[in-house]
Amino acid sequence: MAGQDGVSTPTSATQEQYELIGRLLASTAPSGWSEVSLTVSVVGPALRSTVVAHLADGSDRTPLDDEPIELDRLLFEIHRQAYVPGAGSWITARVVVFADGRITVDLEHDLEPPFDFAPASWEAELKERPRTAEATPAWLAAKLEHDDWCGVRLQLGFTPDGDLAPRPLDATTTPQGHLWLREIADRLTIAGQRVTLGADEGSDATGAPTVYAEMRVTIGEGYMSVACFTAELFWSVDVFPDQCEKQVAIDTVRTVVQVVDEVTGYRLHATGLSAYERRLLGL
Repeated sequence: MAGQDGVSTPTSATQEQYELIGRLLASTAPSGWSEVSLTVSVVGPALRSTVVAHLADGSDRTPLDDEPIELDRLLFEIHRQAYVPGAGSWITARVVVFADGRITVDLEHDLEPPFDFAPASWEAELKERPRTAEATPAWLAAKLEHDDWCGVRLQLGFTPDGDLAPRPLDATTTPQGHLWLREIADRLTIAGQRVTLGADEGSDATGAPTVYAEMRVTIGEGYMSVACFTAELFWSVDVFPDQCEKQVAIDTVRTVVQVVDEVTGYRLHATGLSAYERRLLGL
């Protein structure tokens, strides 16, 4: 839709913002220009762009020098305010500024951008501006399925409500905890996991020595344990990439989460996990 003064005004930004883009681009143009074209993609914290000046004699000049840093800040702002819950924001914008003052803007929400971005940028984009499965193109979903097996290192708690257990922790295992841990071990064994029950020393809430029950689960050549405290099942996983195959590690950690939930009703306190860790856990 054409706005006032010949500015095409998509709803993701104000007319004033697009007019400012026009002025910033025009300020970079060489003499004799007829139009300046900006192609920009924003993904999470990263921005990639190209600017080309089209001259009156039919030639092009690129790249342009001294692209204003204010332009990048403005594009980040427009990208953030364009977010629609569940649908995402635009990925690529194409802006053309004409010497006669007209501006056209085309926003692409679902097409793969013409620039490369790191996997972490795509993860950040979808964390900050989530999309539903229906609003996620196949190429975008594939960006998050790269084989980035980096091992797994977790220290998390299972608690009745999934919140952080009260501090200081009491490492004492209750009679109910002993029963739970034995049942968890039995179910994991039936599921094909190798499990060893044991005990270790810790401190209660007052700092006095105590003993807690512990379960070790084989995960390649790595380490996994579940310690049964009074108000928390403390889960520790430490596996380097060369210590366990990726799929074996995924199957093991997901099986433990499922069995602990089935036996105790406790939920994983998963606050603060990275996108990589959430994928491994199936969250």
